[in-house]
Amino acid sequence: MKGKVNLNYCFKGLGISFILTFILLLVVTLLLRFSSIREVHMSLMNNFVLTISIVLASALVGRRVKEMGWLNGAVVGFLYYLVILLINLVFNRPFNFNLFLVFKLLTSTILGVIGGMIGINLS
Repeated sequence: MKGKVNLNYCFKGLGISFILTFILLLVVTLLLRFSSIREVHMSLMNNFVLTISIVLASALVGRRVKEMGWLNGAVVGFLYYLVILLINLVFNRPFNFNLFLVFKLLTSTILGVIGGMIGINLS
């Protein structure tokens, strides 16, 4: 499958990213509970979890596909944030399309590109 997006690996990477997200959010929760870290820092911690989850999963996908890691990583980052948006829509609040949402979607895609390029260079 030269020069194309491998959706099989992308969906596996998406699953890995959500497993990492769950584990990292559990660690953040324990840190908030048992340390002196205040909830004011929650936004920063959420961004850290998002970044680590996307970059690591995209790097693993890039390492597997051997080619076009940047594109496969971009798909992982893009799909990751789309799923987050869908979960947010179902459980939290109505959909509000604004510049912040576009920025986060673009950031997630760029993080996926970076992770995919890292993964290609690790293989």
